[in-house]
Amino acid sequence: MNAERSVGVQSHGSRAWLLAVTLVGILLSGCNALVGTSGLVDAARDVFSDDISPEIREQLRGLRDIPYAQLYVRFAGTEEAVFLLAEQKLPGGQDLWIGSGGVKLAMQGPHVRFTDGMVIDIIESESVRDGAVWAFLQGETDEIQPYDPSVVWIKTSESREWIEQRAVAEQVQEVIYQGFAYTGPAIKISERVQVTGQRGEFRRLYWIEPRTRSLLRMSTQIGTDSRPIVLEWVRTPDRRDSR
Repeated sequence: MNAERSVGVQSHGSRAWLLAVTLVGILLSGCNALVGTSGLVDAARDVFSDDISPEIREQLRGLRDIPYAQLYVRFAGTEEAVFLLAEQKLPGGQDLWIGSGGVKLAMQGPHVRFTDGMVIDIIESESVRDGAVWAFLQGETDEIQPYDPSVVWIKTSESREWIEQRAVAEQVQEVIYQGFAYTGPAIKISERVQVTGQRGEFRRLYWIEPRTRSLLRMSTQIGTDSRPIVLEWVRTPDRRDSR
C-alpha cells in the first residue's frame, strides 16, 4: 500500500533529530492506516490495526522508541500523516506539528487551530468560549461540566467563510484505552456538536489520560456532513514517559 504522506520533519539542525527523522521516514514509507473506536471497557482500538500488514504494524510500533512527540492524523478519510512536534507553547499556547513535505498542523488544547497542506485546510480557528473539555485539560475543573459548552469559529480553504461549532459534553465514561502512547484507564468524552447554518449534528470524541490529563486521541469534523478528522498521539508531548 502506498501512503499519500509519510512522516514529518523539523529542521532544527541537530544530528540526533535528523537521524530520528530519517529512521521514522524509513519505518513509514509505504503504509496506510485506518481508525476505529469503541465504548466502555472494550477500549479505543489501535488506529493502526486495520488493513495493515503485521510487518508494517511492527515498524510503526518502533516509533515509540524515538524520543520526540509524534501525532498520527487521518483527515477526511483519504489523507494521513505522522507528524513530529516542532515547537511547543508558541504565542497563544499553540503546539506546531510538522509532517512530510512541510505539511503543518497546530493544536491548542483540544482544538485543531490550523492545517496547511491537506486537501481541505483549516486556515484559521478561534474560540469564543473554551468549554468543559478545555477546562478539564487545563486543570481548571476536576469534572466535565455538561452545562459549559464550547463555541469555536473555523474558516476553511474550501469556503473561506467562518462557521460556528457549538459543542456540549453529553457522556463521560471510564474506559480501558489501548494505543501507542498509553495503555490503561482513560476518560472517554462524547460531545454533541452543532454547526450554525447546517442541519443535523455530529459527535466529537476524546480519550484523555486522567492522571496527567494528556489528550490521547480525538475524532472531530469540520461540518455535519464532512468526514472525520482523527488524531492519535503516538507519543504525547506532555506525559512523563516511564521507559
